[in-house]
Amino acid sequence: VFASINEEAPVAAAHVYPNPAIDEFTIEFTATADVDRIEVLDLSGRIMHSIPTMAAGPTAISTRGWANGSYLVRLVSKGSIVAGARVIVTGR
Repeated sequence: VFASINEEAPVAAAHVYPNPAIDEFTIEFTATADVDRIEVLDLSGRIMHSIPTMAAGPTAISTRGWANGSYLVRLVSKGSIVAGARVIVTGR
């Protein structure tokens, strides 16, 4: 029995900085697929921030009012998650 391995190149790559973040962080991504939306979720899965995007490039996201902790950043294309990253939010 043979199994195939999907060796397709990733359709997107994300870079989040500064990490840890205090008041805001920036996400930059490159994509070979259209990224429709950037979503940030807390570890319970609640969406903290969701914005549509038109093109790859830097996007600043405010963390004011968020609790300290880890958050998941994901890039969504046509309903599928194409890339993700983790950001840590710390207080002053």
